[in-house]
Amino acid sequence: MIISPCLILLISLIGVAASKIITRAVPSTLPGWATTLFGEWDLFAQFVTKSFYDFYEEDLVQFLNKFGSFIDDYEIKVAVRRLKLGHGVPEYLSLVKERFTTPKKINYDQTAKLSLIDLKLLHALSHDARANFQELGAKIGESLETTRNHFNRLLEEGVVAGFTINFDETKIGYVGYLTFIRFHNFEKEEEFRQFIQSKPEIKLALKNGNVPEIYLLISTKTPYDLERIVKEIKDKFYTFIHEIKNMTMTNEFKWEMFPDGLVKE
Repeated sequence: MIISPCLILLISLIGVAASKIITRAVPSTLPGWATTLFGEWDLFAQFVTKSFYDFYEEDLVQFLNKFGSFIDDYEIKVAVRRLKLGHGVPEYLSLVKERFTTPKKINYDQTAKLSLIDLKLLHALSHDARANFQELGAKIGESLETTRNHFNRLLEEGVVAGFTINFDETKIGYVGYLTFIRFHNFEKEEEFRQFIQSKPEIKLALKNGNVPEIYLLISTKTPYDLERIVKEIKDKFYTFIHEIKNMTMTNEFKWEMFPDGLVKE
């Protein structure tokens, strides 16, 4: 287990050309996931960093200095809890069952102590989990035996929890939406978590640490399917909901479970 803060950066851009510049120039070492949006915000980026200080004092400053002239507005949100994460091909495609995981409570005394070799290996695996030990060793500059030993230790300690695939849902007719839900309070958090676990279309759910907000990644084939899910949420939790916003994902241009920025001791 690795303890890395998860930060969300929402950006409103000036002009269409600015979107192309930003999406091409978002530092590859920083975000694990980034997508352009159609709606209130133009860009969503999820950052996994070693510390809040690194992000605010170094990464964000460099980013704003370089691209500030293209940015109309931005917000930073801290995701303190992942309520749901879906892996693999979703169940609603009727191909295979999707596996859903709910994160366990973190015991900070039992977090893994990772070497630079471990970090490089995790990064290489996040790009190609099918690679054999010889190929992985070549990528990280280590022998086959060293690579195998480090991998086995990561597996034994539960750092590597499984293997999955990454596929393009748009190729099979599905559209991704980011849904932002702001609540008056989190009194119904556990009930809401159970609700989203029952919805295979909801692939990811993150809880904001600053205000009572939850962000959902929803994949559906038609806008009517999205409307149905949102209506269910409103009907079930209407007394606790302050606001709901839906934004269409127009170009998911980066998805890395272990971005380059974490490959440092």
